[in-house]
Amino acid sequence: MTSLRQALFEHTPHQKRVDNYYLPVADWVLHLIATNAKRPYFLGISGPQGSGKSTLAEALATAFPKIGTSAVTFSADDLYVTYDEQQMLAKKYPDQPLFQVRGFAGTHDVALGAGVLESLAAGTPTKIPKYDKSAKGGKGDRAPEKDWRVIDSKVDLVIFEGWMLGFHQLPEKSLDRALRIPNEMLGAYDAWTKMLDAFVLLEASELDFIVKWRIDSEQQRRKKGETTLSDADARAYIERFIPVYREYVPALAKHPPAPEFAHVLLGEDRQPITMFGTRLS
Repeated sequence: MTSLRQALFEHTPHQKRVDNYYLPVADWVLHLIATNAKRPYFLGISGPQGSGKSTLAEALATAFPKIGTSAVTFSADDLYVTYDEQQMLAKKYPDQPLFQVRGFAGTHDVALGAGVLESLAAGTPTKIPKYDKSAKGGKGDRAPEKDWRVIDSKVDLVIFEGWMLGFHQLPEKSLDRALRIPNEMLGAYDAWTKMLDAFVLLEASELDFIVKWRIDSEQQRRKKGETTLSDADARAYIERFIPVYREYVPALAKHPPAPEFAHVLLGEDRQPITMFGTRLS
């Protein structure tokens, strides 16, 4: 057993998931870091809500230091605007369903995220924001700054993950009316994607799986004692984003946001059906 495989097993003791999924991705990323003098190296991961992108990111960030490659991961979810700001946004666009909840373009503090990425790139002490999804009855709010994580040294790898990371503006005439204002706001997110050196896209082979995964995610959090959305509310929440996935994921796959790109197609069990990309097969 290689040291990298062993390190991944210590985090995720499931042979099929490690050997068929995490290890190929980890080997690919490690090769990119080893052949590129840039430090830190920035890896983006995008995938549907509940698809396991955060778990993949955590597995990599936990395993790599055990083989001598320092790493840190954080999520675009922690860059949502505050609860009060979200309520103001919802009131400003009462007829726009995508602004009634956090999630898509316009509901993040893009400047805050860009500052975090730039600070990590410079190797200066960096505070990583934290978003509490259990706050406000499961509607969420940004956690107090005293609860934010501090990265006080330069790392070899920064993993930045988010369900809509890498989505880019599309021609307005091709979009449904509900997507047009958020689509305009996507331009600001270039401040994030321009930092990325490599990108992993996790795609659901069937859009219906995304609804199932999100409900399952809420159920798992509920088992941990967290305040979450009910199954019905989780379904209503995620179904409004299905048109977003339908429009933006194919465009992302066709025009990746980073020079090194890997595409993983997931089945209902969140296991890869196909994996392809640079040196990833």
